[in-house]
Amino acid sequence: MATVFLSPSLQVFNPYITGSGSEADFMNALADAMIPGLLLNGVQLKRSDRGGTVADAIRDSNVYAPDLHVALHSNAAPDGMDGQIQGPEVYYYAKSEAGRRAAELIAAQLSQVYPYSDAVDLIPVTDELAELTRTKAPAVFVEVAYHDNVQDAQWIENNLPAIADAINRGIADYLEIPYSETVGTQLGRVTLSSGTLNLRTAPSMNAPVIGSLRNGDIVVILRTLPDWVQVLSGIGSGYVARRYIERG
Repeated sequence: MATVFLSPSLQVFNPYITGSGSEADFMNALADAMIPGLLLNGVQLKRSDRGGTVADAIRDSNVYAPDLHVALHSNAAPDGMDGQIQGPEVYYYAKSEAGRRAAELIAAQLSQVYPYSDAVDLIPVTDELAELTRTKAPAVFVEVAYHDNVQDAQWIENNLPAIADAINRGIADYLEIPYSETVGTQLGRVTLSSGTLNLRTAPSMNAPVIGSLRNGDIVVILRTLPDWVQVLSGIGSGYVARRYIERG
């Protein structure tokens, strides 16, 4: 089974020039949009903790040992060039041949959806970006576009499903698996005031527990029963109490 670790930005202090949210807001929304496509195409995944740090994400990824680590970010120009740079940039560790191949494939897919295909850059790094140099798995660091540029920020905001699908296709190409779009998929979000939600093998409180879902986790709804919902999640398929799943 192919596996991926998603690590959306934690940078709540990077506002979009449009005033509609932060880098963390939109990159977590992008991860939300990517998850159903990955799950329904047979990719198991884990996601970094929204309340954690980059170090936590690296540690959790190294424990999970995925086939690919994918960091999701949006960019800002250096001081004095605010708003003057555009385009996606896909970074990889220069010493990782697998990372380079994953970056090339994701960049190729992004060039199909970004308005200026020749503006998509592929960038090797040697000692920056810890999520590339300290992760054990091959890794890519996707800067989707520039959030301090009005056109780029609006493109991200208005095209999250298409961007998610493009990155997913690049991931699938890297993993060498077929990929199909997920039009019409019914999604749900785990809604908890505290603790975690048990995923069980059957719709019964006595059924064995497969694992636990966290507040905010995205799931694909497969079947609805009076008190239970069968879902597909990053830890597998199973049943959860219906009252803790918000549809949408």
